[in-house]
Amino acid sequence: MNRRHFLALAAAPLAADATVKVPKFIGMHLVRATGNIRALGFTLGPVRRVSSTRPQDVVVDQAPAPFTRVARGAEVTLFVSEGVDRKPKKEPER
Repeated sequence: MNRRHFLALAAAPLAADATVKVPKFIGMHLVRATGNIRALGFTLGPVRRVSSTRPQDVVVDQAPAPFTRVARGAEVTLFVSEGVDRKPKKEPER
């Protein structure tokens, strides 16, 4: 007797693949951070300008926080330095 048996296998996605860790974008220039966000499959959320002593366009905070586990494609909000006002302060008149 010559019988052939076929076994069909289906692979289900692993639960661990549903979430990913958010990298640390803090300290990066805005252009680099936004490129990395898109390249890694995240969605770029709002970019908020904040007062900071860091140079202009440097990421000073982010949400979600670095290394947080989120759903693949999650939105990342960046908080970016407005830059330091480099104009010398005017002396008050006497």
